[in-house]
Amino acid sequence: MKEQEELIRAEEYQRMLKAVYEEKLFADPHLGRDSFAAHMNISRHTLNKILNSNANGQSFPQWINTIRIEAACGILRSEPKKTIAAVAKNVGLTPNNFHRLFRLQFGMTPSRYKQKNTIPQTSL
Repeated sequence: MKEQEELIRAEEYQRMLKAVYEEKLFADPHLGRDSFAAHMNISRHTLNKILNSNANGQSFPQWINTIRIEAACGILRSEPKKTIAAVAKNVGLTPNNFHRLFRLQFGMTPSRYKQKNTIPQTSL
């Protein structure tokens, strides 16, 4: 029974990830645990259990902010002309929170990351 519950949680976690990325839910600065759980048609308790089992025990705010920072990395690499403030807004964060969370996750500022990881633009 426990294995079946874990499998169901893993499947539900994949459904959550798909929704967050495909629907760009991470870009909503007001996205919270309750609204996300309602969007996914699961209880807050179930959401916490799924995250505990599949997201290294991260809380909802930690999990969604990790996703936001990962999404920001893609933007920083692929759209080097976009300002840091615009990237922050695109992923649902204020510039101050974006800087703080980015530094915590990568040990450098978003600007430094952008300098080191920009994908060269080729002209045809």
